[in-house]
Amino acid sequence: GVMVDYLCFVMTHLRSGCHICHNERNYIISELRSKALILSNYGLKQLGEGSIHFGEEFGNQVNMKKLTKNLDILWPVVDGTYLKHPASKFYACGLKEWRDFFQEIGIADFVQVVQVEKSIAEFYSVSRCEKYDINLLSPELVVKDWESPELVDLLSLLNKSNGRKGCKYLLEVLDRLWDDCY
Repeated sequence: GVMVDYLCFVMTHLRSGCHICHNERNYIISELRSKALILSNYGLKQLGEGSIHFGEEFGNQVNMKKLTKNLDILWPVVDGTYLKHPASKFYACGLKEWRDFFQEIGIADFVQVVQVEKSIAEFYSVSRCEKYDINLLSPELVVKDWESPELVDLLSLLNKSNGRKGCKYLLEVLDRLWDDCY
């Protein structure tokens, strides 16, 4: 309860006109991204230790049960307690405000995608690009790339389970979310 109260306080206070919090907003959000404990269907989960997602209560259009049916996968979903908190009613914080706040600290509807930096040599060796002689490339050159360990795990599990329906639904989900989310 205390952790839910704490996040309610932070969310409502960041929406207030407090000039100190306005000036330190980026720092506060950064700290929440790595340290916040979020109440989920698996109890309290720390954002810095893994992804947490929106469920249907928070307007998620992805039916994860349809996708992960018969798969052994941990898919933490934000508990609906936040939407029912008394502070939410008092400060008129509804679904939109909570979604916006949670998205800002790193919660998403579907798989998380993170930006990574790789040396040019590492990038070409991973991508198996044989067009270029890696030895001719400057080792200090860096490539910004995007990765999703969650998607890799999900694809691996779907592949192992011969989840044809799950694979089809995954492609539908990616097609629907691609332009707005990825």
